[in-house]
Amino acid sequence: MLNWRCGLVLLAVSFRVSSAELAVDIAPNSTINDPPAQYYCTAADSKFYEKVVQLVQGINQHNGEQVAKILVFDLGFTKAQRQALAQLPKVALRQITNPHPAVLTMFKTGLIKPGLNRYVRGWFMWKPLVLKQALDECPYIFYIDSAIEIYGPLTNLFRHIIQQGYFLVACDCSSVQERVTHYVKTHLINKLDPTYKELFLTGDCGLLSAGVQGLSRQYLEQYLLPVVALTQEPKFFADDGTAQLGFGAGRHDQVLFSIYAHLNRMQIHQSGWMDLELGGGQRAKMHAHWHRKELHSQSAFKY
Repeated sequence: MLNWRCGLVLLAVSFRVSSAELAVDIAPNSTINDPPAQYYCTAADSKFYEKVVQLVQGINQHNGEQVAKILVFDLGFTKAQRQALAQLPKVALRQITNPHPAVLTMFKTGLIKPGLNRYVRGWFMWKPLVLKQALDECPYIFYIDSAIEIYGPLTNLFRHIIQQGYFLVACDCSSVQERVTHYVKTHLINKLDPTYKELFLTGDCGLLSAGVQGLSRQYLEQYLLPVVALTQEPKFFADDGTAQLGFGAGRHDQVLFSIYAHLNRMQIHQSGWMDLELGGGQRAKMHAHWHRKELHSQSAFKY
């Protein structure tokens, strides 16, 4: 298991039972009836303000009193938007502390269609910083991008995060090999054990979805802190056009999170029905998917 300090070295060179959660194997007199506090985290700017409002409403509608806090990191809201968000139930607005100057800068990264450029903020360098800052404040979190849609209760998901220390889901559309840039190959992958180097540079190593991450402090050092360390060098996140699929395919933070998830042998759930470990021999099934056509009445969320 790779220690986060290695990341610093590389930087230096590197249904409910009836609905969305179907519980099974529940032991008598278990603590399953004691729902854990829920800590959420998201981040957005003014462009995604309405998505954030919808996300907060979905969280509160389906999870009610279990919601302890919803951290919303401000990547560029207007004053009026900040004031409105601050009035929403359970929302706590936060700023990223002491970020690299590039973290909030808008960068061109491909075309949406001819004549319309695609821009992303800080090549997503802000995301590991947001996760780290959220875990400084909360014992565990469910980070979700602002465009995620919540359809049901997430009690068992939080039990799983507490039990396992994390929750990750797959991005079904691509691999590390297709999205990694030359800089990341040279300054990160090529410095790993040859076995891992081969893994990441073949088409067999899938990407996780960086926009959906459940994390506890248990995985802070070996998973999150290495990626946080890499934010000191924006080239690790930049789409420089050298990815196999070309400019616009670099995937920024997604490749880096995927690398450290695989290095730590972390389970990455496939889209659809997912098996959740609740502790004490208890399990639950939860459905979530990225494709709207695959969603149904028992789906917990769309990512």
